[in-house]
Amino acid sequence: MGLINVRDKEPYSFGGPGKDILIGYPQGALNETIELNESKTVDNATVVLQKIEFTPSEVRFHLLTDIPVAKTAPLPFPTPPDALSSYSASLKVDGEERPVKARAFKADGRWTIVFIADPIQSDAKMLNFVVRNSETWEFSVILK
Repeated sequence: MGLINVRDKEPYSFGGPGKDILIGYPQGALNETIELNESKTVDNATVVLQKIEFTPSEVRFHLLTDIPVAKTAPLPFPTPPDALSSYSASLKVDGEERPVKARAFKADGRWTIVFIADPIQSDAKMLNFVVRNSETWEFSVILK
């Protein structure tokens, strides 16, 4: 049986504040950051998988888009453009489909989408991360 952890949901998450129950892996979850900066271009649209942050509670995929942040955007939190709402992602770990739970946006010259998924077991060997918009970008990451 895995480790059971109850955590507070972030107040701005879907459904508002509350509790999440996370059942951990007996072998533990990956807990590291992999800096990739892997760029993919499809039909003149480029995205960069900058890094993947693995923690015992979640995984965050940082995807830099080629969509510039408008210079007139109010700071510190400009509103993401409608073009970002059509981005989605899927994840496979060792061939098994995993849900991508949420996404967030960061603005720093260009828009970064942060896709969030459940933690990944420490003995995982390979993950495939696919991002879709009108194009499809595929990233494969060897973990072991």
